[in-house]
Amino acid sequence: MMSWDAEPAISSGSLPGNPPEKKAWVKQLETFVRNHQQTLAALNWALYLEQGTEKDTIGIDFEPTPHLVFCRRQAIATLNEQVNNQLREIIGILNGHNPEQEVFVLGIGPGQSCEFKLIQFQPEPPPPVCYEQRAGSLPELSAQLDGALSPLT
Repeated sequence: MMSWDAEPAISSGSLPGNPPEKKAWVKQLETFVRNHQQTLAALNWALYLEQGTEKDTIGIDFEPTPHLVFCRRQAIATLNEQVNNQLREIIGILNGHNPEQEVFVLGIGPGQSCEFKLIQFQPEPPPPVCYEQRAGSLPELSAQLDGALSPLT
């Protein structure tokens, strides 16, 4: 089991210029990822198996209420252009993603402020093993995580 207290249990990034204090949605996102790391890893692997090199990223959109989304790399690149390349670091990290070892979750903050939080973790066991242990399809794993998101506000 991975220790969340040891570095680098979760590494995350946000847009430059965001204040260092954690907002409520960021705390909720981090807690959710900690509590659901194996299911997120299984979903990450299921997504990889279904899409191969397409490389969608798991996202959690907090608007209007927290829900699971799949973010196309091209859509993230287009958004990056629209926000003056403020997502270039996130894109660089995502481009180096190794789905056999690590999981990324892109948090999309509520409101018009264009806030993002990228959480990266290496689950123990790795994503392929988590997928085998969970034995669910992409839609089943997505529904399970969406259900777990519904209590968040």
